[in-house]
Formats: sequence, C-alpha cells, structure tokens
Amino acid sequence: MNKSGGNTIAGVLAATAAYAVYGLNTVFCKDLTNSELITPAVLFSIRTGAAALLFWLLSLFLPHEKLDRKELSLAFLASALCIIIPQYSTLIGITMSTPYDVSMISTLKPVLTLAVAFMLAKEEFRPALLIGVLLTFAGAVVLVLKPSGSFSTSASGLVILLMNGVSFAFYLVLFKDYISRHSTVTLMKWMFLFAFAVSLAVSTPQLVKTEFSAFDADMIREMVFMVVFATFITYFLMPVGQRNLTSTQYSLFSYVQCIVAAVAGTMMGLESLDARKLLASVFFIAGVAIVRRA
Repeated sequence: MNKSGGNTIAGVLAATAAYAVYGLNTVFCKDLTNSELITPAVLFSIRTGAAALLFWLLSLFLPHEKLDRKELSLAFLASALCIIIPQYSTLIGITMSTPYDVSMISTLKPVLTLAVAFMLAKEEFRPALLIGVLLTFAGAVVLVLKPSGSFSTSASGLVILLMNGVSFAFYLVLFKDYISRHSTVTLMKWMFLFAFAVSLAVSTPQLVKTEFSAFDADMIREMVFMVVFATFITYFLMPVGQRNLTSTQYSLFSYVQCIVAAVAGTMMGLESLDARKLLASVFFIAGVAIVRRA
C-alpha cells in the first residue's frame, strides 16, 4: 500500500518514464556536445528558451496566477538554484564525463539535500547521514582516482557535476514553502524565462556563430527530445509518481536513469563500463540507501 492510497501502478509508470527520459536525455546531450557543432552554453539557451515558450503557452489555457515583485524576485533566485546552475553545470560537466557517470552522480541528490538541510539547521544530525556522505565520497574518489581510457570522468568534471546536486539541494531546502504556494506552470514559466535571459548573457557570442544549417536530423530530434520530454513533460510526470508512491519508493527509480544511460550510451559508443565504475556505483548506491532508510 502506498502512502496516500493512490494508484500505485500510475506512480510506478510515471516514475519509470520520468527517469528513463532523464537517462536518454543524458546520452543525447553527450552526443550533441560531442558533435562540436553546438556548445553547452548554446544548448542551454535553446533548452531554457524553448521550455519557457512551452510553459507560457500552456499558462494561457490555465487560470491566471499573478506574482508580485517579491514573489518574482524569489522566482529568480529559485531559477538560479533549480535551473541555471544545475542544468548549465550538467551540460558542461557532461563534456568531461560519460552518460552513466552523470546519471550515477545524480543519484546523490538525497544525500546532498539532507547534508544541506543539516548545515542550515533544518535537519537534526543523524549518524546515518555521516556514513552515507562518507560512502558516496568514497565512490567519487574511486570514480576519478585511476582514470582509464577516453571514457573517464575527470576530477574537474566530477566537481562541476556535483554543483548540480548541491545547487538543487539548496533549492529544495530553501524554497520548499515557496514551491507549495504556486502552481507548477506558474513557477516554471517564470523560472525558465529568467534562466533563458541569463543564458543569453553567456551564449549570445556563440549563438550567433552557431551554424544551425549544419545540424542533421538526429541532432534536431535529440534537441526536441531534450526540450519536450526531458524539460517539459517530466515536470508533469514527476508529481504523479510522488503522489502515488512513498518518497523512498519514488527515489529508488533514480537507478532507472543509470541503467538507461548505460545501455543507450554503450549502444551509441559513448560509454564504456569497467570494474572501477561498478565499484564506485556500489559505494554510491550504499551511501544513498543508508541515508534514505535513516
């Protein structure tokens, strides 16, 4: 029985679909950046701009919800922590990593969220938290200690990818009440609009130099998938999973992302699994599992 007596099957399907999409998106983003036809900054602008457009269009068919200046300021800060830093750091970090490593590092978010909550005195200290952090740190060390071949994750890539989890953890802890006060569409239309505006400040010089005519059909399909499925639809799949499953049950589906990224990445020649990566994964999974059961 799930926590709310809701539809468990719907929750399982929604969680599986959302994390499978994230896994595929990681592989597609890696493939796009490998093409050298588009930079992470330009890709970030395309993603945030298109997502902002979709959310604003959708808001036209929903009840209007107005945000005052204070609420808009909070939306900008939330955008920085939830979209700008996480998504941009991931697109940069993925150029220094593999799809599987990126997906596995993303599973550390529960650990990082609890750590941030503890630092901000919003969570009591628990020994399990320290053990979980130490185990996941050991996994990170194994992941970068002895790089082998061209598929390895560099230490700098690991740090950049961890920025994703840390930033998102601060967002979850600091903006929990703010998130509950407004609808998803209202928040996302403003947060993605702010993210797009910030991205233009970074990407405009590269954007004007990008040869979009050189993009082949596969690249266009990958970008459409990134915007429509990985950025837009998943924001509606996630609440379905969260409502119909316990938080622990829902969090376990994050490993679907790792499996999908590993399989798709290997099939596309972007991934190479070895004993070192598998050992690092064991540390990550053990650390996260301990924290989730605390």
